[in-house]
Amino acid sequence: MRTYRIASSLVSISLIFMALACKPPVITSENYQKQGDKPLVTADKGYVLKTSDLFEALQASDLVPYGGTLSDEDVKMVLDSVLMDTLAGFVTDDDLDLSEYYHEYWNYRMRSKDLLLHTYVNREIYSQILLDSQSVRDYYNENTHLFQIEEQVELYHILVSHRWFKAGKDSAFYRHCDPQILDDTVRAYVDDLYQRLKNGEEFPSVAYAYSHDKLSQREAGYVGWVTRGTYIDPFDSVAFAMEPETFSEPYQDRDGWHIVYIKDRIEGGPAPLDRPETYEIVREALLMSETRDFSRRLIDSLRQGLVIEYNEPVLNLDVFYSEDSIWAGIINEQDTIDFKLLRTMEMSYRRRYGVKNTNDSLKMQMMREMAPRFLVIQEARKLRLDTLPEVQQEMYRMRHEAAKAITLGARFDNHWRPTDSAVEEYYNAHINEYVPPQPLLAEQIVVEDSLLAIFVRDQAMSGVPLPELAGKYRPAETELKAKYKYLGRVGATELDSAVYREAMLVPVGSLIEPRRTENGFLILKVLERQQQFSVVQARGKIMSILKAQYERDAVDQFTRRLIQRYHVTFPNQPPKFHLKPISLRSVPARS
Repeated sequence: MRTYRIASSLVSISLIFMALACKPPVITSENYQKQGDKPLVTADKGYVLKTSDLFEALQASDLVPYGGTLSDEDVKMVLDSVLMDTLAGFVTDDDLDLSEYYHEYWNYRMRSKDLLLHTYVNREIYSQILLDSQSVRDYYNENTHLFQIEEQVELYHILVSHRWFKAGKDSAFYRHCDPQILDDTVRAYVDDLYQRLKNGEEFPSVAYAYSHDKLSQREAGYVGWVTRGTYIDPFDSVAFAMEPETFSEPYQDRDGWHIVYIKDRIEGGPAPLDRPETYEIVREALLMSETRDFSRRLIDSLRQGLVIEYNEPVLNLDVFYSEDSIWAGIINEQDTIDFKLLRTMEMSYRRRYGVKNTNDSLKMQMMREMAPRFLVIQEARKLRLDTLPEVQQEMYRMRHEAAKAITLGARFDNHWRPTDSAVEEYYNAHINEYVPPQPLLAEQIVVEDSLLAIFVRDQAMSGVPLPELAGKYRPAETELKAKYKYLGRVGATELDSAVYREAMLVPVGSLIEPRRTENGFLILKVLERQQQFSVVQARGKIMSILKAQYERDAVDQFTRRLIQRYHVTFPNQPPKFHLKPISLRSVPARS
């Protein structure tokens, strides 16, 4: 028998280990490309969404900001979002012509022209400007007034707060404990952190694990470069008295206890050029200066061939009261300036010249001011920069995203509103939410004598609890009787109609006037009262509820249609996913 029991135990243990071995792994940043990279979604056009794809989408979200294992609901929400975005893209490619949508197409064309402009600047202007270290140094020496900075320190921070203890897992104890005990606990906590730092633990590690400052804690305590006067005293006296690579002793202010670490320090005056960040700032400033000079010469050259065809009959119209698509001018027979584009400058011209509407000459001046941008874009086309693969790819992406936004926007009617009858039907179906059948939380006391009833009510109004008054005037001590009862939730059916009407009118916490009943004089105290809403008062809220439901239903129907159209399947269930804190997901922690 004993051997059998041992064998049974071994079998049970083996089964447990087998079950554990078969349990799918939790996907983390360390294993997401290796463990269980199975297809979760498949569809037409060769689309496959794998575990690793979903993990990367989760990584880009703001879910579990402090790290942790995601719930199934959160994972499904992101998966549905990725799938919907993909299917909407399919519909866009198959069904939608962006040029049929004036405003969206106009915005795409403006963005594509900006892309050409930036491509030209990067390839044809920046490439012509050669900057060496000596030119940067010369520019700095000639323009030190441009690079003045205030005294500042690069700061890390640890906060220990009383509020954290009162809101933490032992909050019930700390909210009601002796203040001295809480003070001693907080001081012991900060002293322990200070000792950890003295023993050689890295400040960012201690800050990330123990600081109560949630903003800097997510960045391992990093606050950044700080000038004098940024924070309340005694911050300045502590931080600006420290040398780089040192941390302070704990100090206290109104927010709690602080320990600060100064990683670096810069004295006020010209920013030191030997610092990499200063050198890069000076280099960028020199590059911008040279770019402006180069661009000015380029524009002057291009202006030589500028020809603008004006649509003179329309130029005295008010652009804000005219069709967007009316053309105002054409630059070199290539690019059109329409009223929609003129609006971007109209108000500045009206303010500049003090007019209610720009006339034809001002609009012509406006277009001449716009012309240089188009001249550079035309030069970019002449160099065939619009045929570069990376430009073509980005243009396709911008066009596709603009068209996809139209597809997603068409899932439901943004102007849909529920009818009055639908609002009333919802109100009646949920009447208890708007007209609670038992809106009062109440207690009462009944006394036999009218004078005592008035006296008892006055005492209750001054703050004496009804149970205490009932005990004070119990029959054993006086001939007058007082009987207390906690009523709980009550409504019109549980109370006398006159009592109920008055109780619905008095302020919460008040008592109604004594009411004669067959048992004596009743005094009722209103402890709480739920608000009641008529259908007119509830209309706004109900309309929001019905509109949200309409949108959810429309999106669900849209999704089901696309799932059928593109033969979407779900071959595997998503596994569990564990994410690091946001600050550690895509970039390493500061050290």
